[in-house]
Amino acid sequence: MKKSTVYATTMLSLSCCFFFLLSFVFKNINQYWITGILLLLIFLTALLLGFDRSKKRFEKDIILILLISCITYYVILYLSGLFFGFNYNVYNLNLISIIKNILPTIFMIILCEVCRFMINTKIKENRFLLCLSFVFFFLVDTSIVFSKIHFHELATYIDSISLYIIPSISKNVLLTYLTTKSSYKTQITYRLIKEIPIFLVPIVPNLGNYLQAICELSIPVIVLILINNFYKKLPINQENIKSRKSHKLLYVCTLLVLGVVISLTSGLFSHQAIVIASGSMQPHLDRGDVVIVKKLKEEEKRDLNIGDILVFKREDKIIVHRIYKKYNSGKEVFFETKGDHNDNPDGYLIEVSDIVGTTHIKIKYIGLPTVYLYDLFNE
Repeated sequence: MKKSTVYATTMLSLSCCFFFLLSFVFKNINQYWITGILLLLIFLTALLLGFDRSKKRFEKDIILILLISCITYYVILYLSGLFFGFNYNVYNLNLISIIKNILPTIFMIILCEVCRFMINTKIKENRFLLCLSFVFFFLVDTSIVFSKIHFHELATYIDSISLYIIPSISKNVLLTYLTTKSSYKTQITYRLIKEIPIFLVPIVPNLGNYLQAICELSIPVIVLILINNFYKKLPINQENIKSRKSHKLLYVCTLLVLGVVISLTSGLFSHQAIVIASGSMQPHLDRGDVVIVKKLKEEEKRDLNIGDILVFKREDKIIVHRIYKKYNSGKEVFFETKGDHNDNPDGYLIEVSDIVGTTHIKIKYIGLPTVYLYDLFNE
């Protein structure tokens, strides 16, 4: 047995055992432990096994496939929000919080993927060691989560498998595959695109845990298939195939983006995006804010109460004002509304048939270009 094989087996075996003990036995693992172990592995790998230069061949093509695949994934994901609804992001979106969330994540991604690349390029011909490497990075990915879970019931096992284990397996299979085909830059690119946006977006689709887990499982599988097909077809005519695939994916991505924009603004689905064009709801809603409107059934409209933000039609315009008073007249229900910034109520009653829906979710200022264009053409 080669010395390099012995070194790699020893390092990975000890690291796996260490992570397993910290996660499942002592339940005492954190980012500092993970960072320390990864830094130690990078140092030992460079010292004992050496460091191969990045594989530049087809790197740009793979990164393009990753970019287009992930953008398409996000487009479809947010398109699904038209059916399932949206929730506010749980992460704080002020500048300091964003920096605090993003910088450690980026550092950990780079550290992990450089370590994965350094190890896997030295053991890629040994399937057993590649499997051992996969297990190690799977533990790196899930150790903190598992250290906080107490496995006392069958439901906990099922939830853990479906929500954490299977998506992590799918992700790490792709990342391991990428180390055998390209440089660490492709792995880092994929993880940055997949893991950073959650710290930046104000709203997220309300898919539920299990549907979200299916999405997280599917995207690495799809990307792996696309990259594998790319390599399979290269010998036929490398340049033409690369060009055709890139253009097709760009067209699909563009069409999906347009589809999302049209669907969000058309009102064809259960949720609709509306731009706030006036300052009547300040300070709660400013000009240029976009609100996500949830359409209501007739019974839900009748259950609205004072203080709810109402979206309704009035003289071919859509107005977003707060319910000021509610009147019950037998079977009929009427609402009086008022803008938060206005001194007086609107002076008319809203019937149930006039109501579009209600809104609880806003995205600050992204509709300002629309407002400026409207003002420009209506001067």
